[in-house]
Amino acid sequence: MLIEFIVENYLSYRDETIFSMETGANLRKYSHTNTLRINSATKVVKNAVIFGANGSGKSNLLFAIATMRRMILSPTASITEELEYSPFLLDETKKNQPTKFGVRIALENQIWDYEFEYNEDEIISEKLVNITTKGKEKVYFNRNKQDFEGKNSLKKMFKQTRKNKLFLVDAQNRNDPVCIKIFEWFDEKLIIFTGEIDNEYYAKLKDDDTKRIFLDLMKLTDFNIIDVEVEEDIEPIDERVFRALTILTDGEDADIEKFKNRKTTKLYLVYKKYDSEGRVVGKGRIPYSMESSGTRRLINIFLMVIISFNESVTILMDEFDDSFHLNIAQAVIKLINTPENKNQFIFTTHNLNLLDCGLRVDQIYFVEKTFYSRSDLYSLFDFDEITGTSRSDISFASRYLKGQFGAVPFIDINSIYELLGEING
Repeated sequence: MLIEFIVENYLSYRDETIFSMETGANLRKYSHTNTLRINSATKVVKNAVIFGANGSGKSNLLFAIATMRRMILSPTASITEELEYSPFLLDETKKNQPTKFGVRIALENQIWDYEFEYNEDEIISEKLVNITTKGKEKVYFNRNKQDFEGKNSLKKMFKQTRKNKLFLVDAQNRNDPVCIKIFEWFDEKLIIFTGEIDNEYYAKLKDDDTKRIFLDLMKLTDFNIIDVEVEEDIEPIDERVFRALTILTDGEDADIEKFKNRKTTKLYLVYKKYDSEGRVVGKGRIPYSMESSGTRRLINIFLMVIISFNESVTILMDEFDDSFHLNIAQAVIKLINTPENKNQFIFTTHNLNLLDCGLRVDQIYFVEKTFYSRSDLYSLFDFDEITGTSRSDISFASRYLKGQFGAVPFIDINSIYELLGEING
């Protein structure tokens, strides 16, 4: 589970910014549905929704988490390869300073802090710390450029670590059990949802229970799908491409053979067929690829939710409700915040109506672009007049539109009219 993410000097985030999934103090509303307990001292929310104007930096926050993940899972291959460095460029004091990423995560009833700083050439610092239930810190390793602190077995490993590569990656390659667990969290428990999912998810629909729940969800959200069919096929690779791969690897890579006849999984959605009088005359199926973007996106979200319902994963979705109706977006959020769900979902959205769909104040975040073009992130929990209220008739959306929480774009309509007048003139 993700407890906290830290970013500094990355894209529009100039200053250190903390995004916390930990529950706010003294909040009891929806505590039995919208939260998960990590240990006796720590609880997290299941869902956080990030609001803000276009260009405010909502997506950049998710990009930051995705970049941290990518640097761990796809490390540099040589000493000359540059790191993925994108600092805040609109401040002379920051454009040559290191970028910082950090997470606090829960793994097997333990809490770990992992963070690193870097520029385009090297890792400046890297640290892994275990947080005890009493809040004490036990440093597992601490790196300052090429100086290293840790147990002797780790020190030996570090001697092989390049300046432009994370030690966590090398340590898990050499079977350090703790670093393996941290690495696996980034690889298996942190999921970046791009709108499409791996074909293996569709294959899961061959399971009767998964299929039944999926069809029920689609019907409950007013889709007339009566069945799904999954077909596996062999898709031969173009012979010219195969020959090129063989030449590039001198024919020594045995894995190339598997590309010659790739197995593909195709999904079809089954609907009732009607005659001109409206009578049901049979069934017809439509390939997933021919469905609307909204339907495809909803199918993928539902499958991801169903299949990973008890996997304790953290899923990130940028503009998750893009292309489908408000009622469906609200239903997805309510599904996520049911007591049965054991996962976390982090969304960005422009849909202000989602402010009023059963969220706690510590699940609502805003991003605002300041006068200096930097992104400021803050939670609705930070507003004293809101925190602690038990009223259910308060509309956060209407308050937001009145500017009470900031993060509202200023649009000078009169000046736009004047400009259009100049064009027409």
